[in-house]
Amino acid sequence: MRPTTQPTPVNRMIPPTLGRVAICHPHPERFVSSTQCLPAAAGTRVLLACEADEGIEAALQGRVDTLVVDPGRIGMQGMTALSFLRGEHPDVAIYFTVESPGLEPQIVSWEQFG
Repeated sequence: MRPTTQPTPVNRMIPPTLGRVAICHPHPERFVSSTQCLPAAAGTRVLLACEADEGIEAALQGRVDTLVVDPGRIGMQGMTALSFLRGEHPDVAIYFTVESPGLEPQIVSWEQFG
């Protein structure tokens, strides 16, 4: 699936109140500098090297407030799990990674990804 709108740079997309963030991507280090560009929010913690299923489970258990997910690695079951998560915990922010060769990593929100 491709985003329906142009991605927005990470530091303008995620609100400053992130809480606990899980970056579910095989190379989370690509997104560390992007998330460090965000305004510092008290209590924000970034959890790295998390597989999508682990991140979703952590969010369902209330241990994660924001997920950043690589959509190319979760498949239909992962999308179904994210839809379930969205329905059960609408307060959990979900973002998808967008990567293009030669460009900074970007993300789009669940609502933009469509």
